[in-house]
Amino acid sequence: MGNPLLRYVGLFLLSLFLGACNLSKWVPEGEYRLDENEIRVDGKAAPSRVENILKQRPTRPFQNAVYSWGNPTDSSGFAAWVSRQGTAPTVYSEPLAERTRSQLHIYYFNQGYFWNKASYTLEIDTPTRNVDVIYEVELGPRYTFNEVVYEIPSPLLHELVLSDSSNSLIVKGEPYIESTLSAERDRLSRLFRNDGFFGFSKEWIRFTADTTAGNHGVNLTMRVVDRPVRTIDTAYTVPHERYNVSTIYIDYGFNYLNPDAVYSDTVQYENYNFLIRDSARYHPHLISRAIHFSPGDQFNSDVTTESYKHLSSLGVFGATEIEFTPSENGEEHELDALIKLTPLDKRSFTTQLEGTSTSNFYGIQGNIGWLNRNLFGAGEILTLSLNGGIQAQLNYQSSEDQQQLFNTYELGGEASLNFSRFLLPLNFQSAFPKNWRPSTRITASFSQQTRVEFQRRIARLSTTFQAQPWENWTAQLTIPDLNYVNLLDFDTTFINSLFFKTGFQDNLIAASRAVFTYNPPARNQLYRHFVRFSIESSGWIMSGLDGNFQVDGETGQRILFDVPYAQYVRGDVDYRLYVAAGPKSWLVGRAFLGMTYNYGNSPFLPPFEKTYLAGGSQDIRGWVAYRLGPGELPYSIYDRESYAAVAPIKAMINLEYRFPLFGSLNGAVFMDAGNVWLWDRNYRLSDFEGLTRAEIEAATFKWNRLLPSSALGTGVGLRYDFGFFQLRLDGGIKVWDPSEPEGYRYVLDGLKWSTVTFNFGVNYPF
Repeated sequence: MGNPLLRYVGLFLLSLFLGACNLSKWVPEGEYRLDENEIRVDGKAAPSRVENILKQRPTRPFQNAVYSWGNPTDSSGFAAWVSRQGTAPTVYSEPLAERTRSQLHIYYFNQGYFWNKASYTLEIDTPTRNVDVIYEVELGPRYTFNEVVYEIPSPLLHELVLSDSSNSLIVKGEPYIESTLSAERDRLSRLFRNDGFFGFSKEWIRFTADTTAGNHGVNLTMRVVDRPVRTIDTAYTVPHERYNVSTIYIDYGFNYLNPDAVYSDTVQYENYNFLIRDSARYHPHLISRAIHFSPGDQFNSDVTTESYKHLSSLGVFGATEIEFTPSENGEEHELDALIKLTPLDKRSFTTQLEGTSTSNFYGIQGNIGWLNRNLFGAGEILTLSLNGGIQAQLNYQSSEDQQQLFNTYELGGEASLNFSRFLLPLNFQSAFPKNWRPSTRITASFSQQTRVEFQRRIARLSTTFQAQPWENWTAQLTIPDLNYVNLLDFDTTFINSLFFKTGFQDNLIAASRAVFTYNPPARNQLYRHFVRFSIESSGWIMSGLDGNFQVDGETGQRILFDVPYAQYVRGDVDYRLYVAAGPKSWLVGRAFLGMTYNYGNSPFLPPFEKTYLAGGSQDIRGWVAYRLGPGELPYSIYDRESYAAVAPIKAMINLEYRFPLFGSLNGAVFMDAGNVWLWDRNYRLSDFEGLTRAEIEAATFKWNRLLPSSALGTGVGLRYDFGFFQLRLDGGIKVWDPSEPEGYRYVLDGLKWSTVTFNFGVNYPF
């Protein structure tokens, strides 16, 4: 009978192909459909970035096929709707082809090929009324930067340029590129504004190029004109001078609807002047700590920007404006600063409702929150929230009386208090630079989870210190992070199916954690990346006190309130890369490595919450969550009811190509690889119900078995973009399955519906 999946896919593709073959009927008589553009530079294919110059592009074949599959002449009906999901064929335009040719010449001229020649020819297929446009560029010699001569009337600027010349982007012998001159203007303008030259504009920096130097060299003359001044009836220039900040005024009750309100009082604090409109709402040190410049400081544009960001991050002001004007004291080259802060409402409610998809649980989660800003007058933010969710657990087989659509519930509450400073003694506050933007968050939460397999309560109390010690870096230190897990009830079948029976129990976790995140801005919207490092330790403080704790007679563990405290070290690294692969297309990669090592009072296995799983919609998508690994564990083990696999070691690599299809529908092709493993340790057989020593050995991590024990999957996906969130459907297929016997692990032997793992999700997996 053949493979049904391949047959259905083949019929669908055939219908699209037949539609795509009949596109000419939608092209006006006497016109041609643009089928392909080709750009050749000195007889070779042009770099992909040059394709952005094209002023006219052929419609994607799939979009053409969908358009033709329907009936674009109908104003309504299903056929008209189908056509609207596609795109009409692109009709060739000679004016746009000429504009492309001209832009190609200008582009390569700006790259230093001053004598380049650009042209285009047409290849017309008369029967199908298709046309290919071939663009040809002959480059000629490339010019390079030679000498730079400075004409700067201002001695202050001239001296600054010369002292910073080692950082110049214009380097003798490097190719002449027009954008390098623009970047040098930006760099010098920022240099000047950060050295006291308030209001300096890059338009005052001008370059003149001389190509007569010979040897295809370009001599540059850089001019920095004096500061222009315009009055009603005249215009003149004055030399550039450095400016200092004289007086700083702060209006933290500014209202754009009533900007000229009368101030009732002025309060001076640390040389800052606070303008009081009605009553003093905020303690002055809240704002003074967020302003990174002081009276007498030389004007610095970057420091002003840092102040903007810090003031905005306080969370109590909705708008921030810093305005510099000539000083009222009459001194030349001095500025007064007026900082306008518009307060947010002191109290507010927040609500949130979202779809969730985690580890084969699909449902709805929501929360209601109440915020009280400026609780104690120094910008503290109190947040009280009540959250809950219901989910459908689709991969659990239970008795008939338990079968219902939503069989997983969670209800909890959280209280948090944010401080815009490190919660430390005052004499330590000045030890931390203002540009770190320090903050402290104290959180207490309690929740109850009810699932088919178990019911438990989780209480948490934590204090997190956050700062930005370096550019683009965020650091968080959570100490302490206290978690109490109370297992109220459980299904013995589920517990027996877990590797981590000793890990899935009542636990007291007293941890400390450090997280470092590097998230630089995107480069030209074409490339960005992100990395997060996390290190966590639990039990190291309590181990110094465990001489005062009772001992569990069965396990030998020290217990507090009849609960053993956990002792482990955990670390992981998460790296993500986003590279533009074309218009609205992205190549996205992720690499993850995580490990939990238990010791001391956790001699057998780490807490269940601190282990890793594999599979599911956010992970290795060819496998259902909790159904992959650990290691090379034989596939027969998976026949157990509701088998759940977790382990203390995880390594994973994901690669995904995302591209538009039509309208708001996007597609993806992906490949996932990785697994979870056990440490190579002397485990007790009682920790792994029903497993032999050989099976436990197969689940452990060994360097020489890393590749054979790693799973490999691939697949395709659809994402529908609603603007503020995306719905996602991924079909994952196993390629290499380490749970199969040696010699049978390559499992991509034919596409069948039964071999596809479908994963629904909300938003992108990474």
